[in-house]
Amino acid sequence: MTGHLHLHHGLANALILPYAMRFNLPVISPDRVQRLNRLAGLPAEAGGEQLVEALAQFVTNLGLPTHLSELNLPLDAVNWPAIAEETTRMVLLQNNPRPATVADCEALLAEMRG
Repeated sequence: MTGHLHLHHGLANALILPYAMRFNLPVISPDRVQRLNRLAGLPAEAGGEQLVEALAQFVTNLGLPTHLSELNLPLDAVNWPAIAEETTRMVLLQNNPRPATVADCEALLAEMRG
């Protein structure tokens, strides 16, 4: 995504963080969600969705966008299926707690567009 959209790596990471967390929630253990909630300043028993919202608010508080549409990029000209397909071939995706298909990546990219 960073190469196709000419985004800085850190900006792309901040933008995708809440979406990736929401995607991974089904495979994150309740213990881990509780630890992450505490680290985010939430009550341990807060749900995973509250954690996602806290992460999105953190990104917003940093003054960073939470949707690609906020960046004034020519999003209609982007080959989203190609980005999704390339994403599934990234070596680092193997470290993700939940496997991601091309369809999963397409859905995440669509959600990120806003």
